[in-house]
Amino acid sequence: MTRHQIGIVGAGPAGLCAAAALHDLGHDVLIMERFSRVQPVGSGLILQPTGQRVLTELFPERPLDFGTPIRRMIGRIAPSHRLVLDVNYRALGDEVQGIGVHRASLFQWLYDVCVRRGIEIKTDVRVK
Repeated sequence: MTRHQIGIVGAGPAGLCAAAALHDLGHDVLIMERFSRVQPVGSGLILQPTGQRVLTELFPERPLDFGTPIRRMIGRIAPSHRLVLDVNYRALGDEVQGIGVHRASLFQWLYDVCVRRGIEIKTDVRVK
């Protein structure tokens, strides 16, 4: 395999995850972040079953032991209460669930993965 020098723009969840995965494949990775401090932005998200599986396969040394299990999501429009969303994870099996995660928790989890691998993160970098 050819070893490449790879630049990742942005230290959000996708950038951190991609950087660690590429590092594990043997590449030299540099994360470039436009802000002066690497930190999470946003409030929360749902890790779907496929995303959970990808994270646990990519980073088996770091269990997904945070967040709140979600078995079903129902969405209705106010004031009519018309149903617009009904996701029942149990239809896929008793063990299948989403995980409601605070963005800061997922960020810290992925950031720690990158730090343990020695991946360099440069801040105050503008990429055009």
